[in-house]
Amino acid sequence: MRFAIYYAPSAQSRLFKIGHRWLSQNGLAGKGIGHNSLTGISAARLAEIIDSPRHYGLHGTLKAPFRLAKHRDEEELHSCLNSFTRQRKPFVTPPLCLRLLNDFFCLCPERRASEIDNLAAECVQVFDEFRAPLNQIELDRRGTGALTEDEKHNLFTWGYPYVMEQFRFHITLTGRIDDEHERELLQTCLGDFFAPVIGKALTVDGISLFVEPSPGEPFFCSRHYPFSL
Repeated sequence: MRFAIYYAPSAQSRLFKIGHRWLSQNGLAGKGIGHNSLTGISAARLAEIIDSPRHYGLHGTLKAPFRLAKHRDEEELHSCLNSFTRQRKPFVTPPLCLRLLNDFFCLCPERRASEIDNLAAECVQVFDEFRAPLNQIELDRRGTGALTEDEKHNLFTWGYPYVMEQFRFHITLTGRIDDEHERELLQTCLGDFFAPVIGKALTVDGISLFVEPSPGEPFFCSRHYPFSL
């Protein structure tokens, strides 16, 4: 079992409804809701494109997936999340834009914002006591050859390369897209599909605990923790 701490849009939001139509799954229940097909991209290829983001659920990562440390239990994690969120108040991000980041498409704020960066950094640090150290299989899967020295330091210190100064808040929509023609098609399709939320800000009014019950099973939202200040 693995846990992750995410920003996840509320089930009533437009982003949730559009995003889950795109990923063809319901992140709150962990069950599929059908398939999409888009002009110029077959349904089979689209299934490949969304396979990875669908597995992790519609989200923005704050604390990347981790196994629970042996000396910690799930109830302690819930208690810490409750305490953490009671001390925080909602905030609004800059407007969203569609961006190609490390060869995958995502939604992200059009400029960096200290509030979401600081929230992610605090989540990484505060909840690291609940994270089991990476095992060799996890390190091999991550691979360190392409990482910068700072990213390697983050990986060995915090269990994930893209934290602190290397963090960029984003909501992943696709896997890696290497083909230039396919990128152009997807940029147009995604721009149209997510037009109702592009240019709109996100209200971050809480964080969510996602759970992967066992390897290969999709992550689902276990509990939402609203900010209380």
